[in-house]
Amino acid sequence: MGFLGFFKRGSSASSTDRILTPRQIYEILTSDYRSETDAVIFVIEASGKEVTPVDMMLVPFITAEFSRDGKLGMVYGTGSGCALIRKTAVEKVQALHRSGNRNITSCQDFIDALRQLGFAVRQDPRIDLDLLP
Repeated sequence: MGFLGFFKRGSSASSTDRILTPRQIYEILTSDYRSETDAVIFVIEASGKEVTPVDMMLVPFITAEFSRDGKLGMVYGTGSGCALIRKTAVEKVQALHRSGNRNITSCQDFIDALRQLGFAVRQDPRIDLDLLP
């Protein structure tokens, strides 16, 4: 399965918890990104499915969009288990969550927090990967 086949075409597009699972959101919120450069974090489900170099071919083009748009906080595909998120956006959401101002337990909570902070969230059909069972 290639990069564009990474998200299952038959997955439910209406459920934001198919974008990233509650466990993935928990891992994002509890991770320490201080040592990382100000970049884009690639969140991917540890599913055991093989991700090939061809699968990753379009990621540089998508991450370049973060450089062009300073308000872009998250890009996700048409399937599930994978998203690209701006590091500074993650840190701001973490601060909101840790302060108790927002209880973030799901992907929808995370997306709502990003939007509250002024970040854009969008879907990109070039990311067509499905790592969730």
